[in-house]
Amino acid sequence: VLSVKEEVYITAAKSIGMSDFRIFRVHLLPNI
Repeated sequence: VLSVKEEVYITAAKSIGMSDFRIFRVHLLPNI
C-alpha cells in the first residue's frame, strides 16, 4: 500500500514523463 506522499510523488514523476518501471525501480525498490 502506497502512502499519500508516495502517490503524489509518483503522479508528479509521471507528469514529467517518467515510465512506471523507471519510477518503480528508482524510487520504490530502495524503500522495500
